[in-house]
Order: sequence, then C-alpha cells, then structure tokens
Amino acid sequence: MTKHRESKGTHKLPDKPREEFRPVDPNQAVLNLLSRSSTDLTRARPVTFYLYFDSRSAAMIAADRLTALGFSTECTKSAKQKEWLCLASKEIVLKVGLLISIHRALDCLANELGGDYDGWETELSVEERKGLPGIG
Repeated sequence: MTKHRESKGTHKLPDKPREEFRPVDPNQAVLNLLSRSSTDLTRARPVTFYLYFDSRSAAMIAADRLTALGFSTECTKSAKQKEWLCLASKEIVLKVGLLISIHRALDCLANELGGDYDGWETELSVEERKGLPGIG
C-alpha cells in the first residue's frame, strides 16, 4: 500500500493555471462536425425539431404555439406508440446562438406541457455528406 506524504514547503503552483474544462454545447458539436465537410452553413435549410408528449392534447397545444411562431408542425403517434410526437420544422441558417435559443424555448415549452424536447435534424445532400465520419 502506498501512502501519500506531504512534503513541507515543496508545493509549487503551476506557472499557468490549467484550462478549465468547458463542455461543448451539443449544437456547437454538430456544427463543428458539419463545418469539416462541404456543408454550406451560410444558407438557410429546413430543420426539424422533435418534441414528445404523453397526450395528444399536449402535443396539439405545442403545435398551435409553434405554428404561431412560424413553424410548420405535425403531430403523430411516436414510433413506440406510447407517446405523441410533435414535429416542428422551420427554415433557418444553422448558427449556434439561434439553435441554443430554439433549444431553450422548445425545452421550456415541452416541460410546461409535461413533455420532452429531443433535439433537431436537417437533411444533407450527398455532396455535403462527403467527409463526415460514418455518413459519407
């Protein structure tokens, strides 16, 4: 068994403080990945956001609110058939600040109605998929 012994007067502080660990926002991580391919992040593209609810009425309330904000919406039973899925689509330019704002707003909306926000997706052309690990 190894014991730790403190030496008196031998501790030195590093010349430079260690960089603080900052987790990368998941939206930023996706944009970082896309920027390494031929994806044009300056053009608007359709983005679909996923919200899940326990009841059809909650999904429909979310859809009504999102439609008022300019989203196209569709409510269906989820693939598991236990929840209701509210798909909300909008054409936007993929920018981290905008995605974070939308994420927060949709997360709040879902929580208010007893549901969950589960992220977003966008389509990529065959050309844009080139260079993406596991996709191209």
